[in-house]
Amino acid sequence: MLKECDIDILLWDYRPSVKNWKFTDSYGCFWRFYCNCSGVTHFMDTGRRQYTSGPGQAVLIPPLTRFSTQNDGPVCLLYAYFSIPETSVIIPPAISSC
Repeated sequence: MLKECDIDILLWDYRPSVKNWKFTDSYGCFWRFYCNCSGVTHFMDTGRRQYTSGPGQAVLIPPLTRFSTQNDGPVCLLYAYFSIPETSVIIPPAISSC
């Protein structure tokens, strides 16, 4: 459970039409949040397990998680990269989708 804390937004963007969202072996020391407004995006972890995010679905990736992405066609994405200073939460590297 999070204690009261600040969230530092490092980067955010809304992309209404992304044709090529293909990244291999992404990794960072910050949280990543991706929300598909339309289209389908696939996220793969290092075990090559695939998580698919479609319209209205979101993916949350904790720091120090290696992953790759690809899309089947144009997608509309809202994304944010952020950090939570002095957090008491320890989350193992994993991709979570909802």
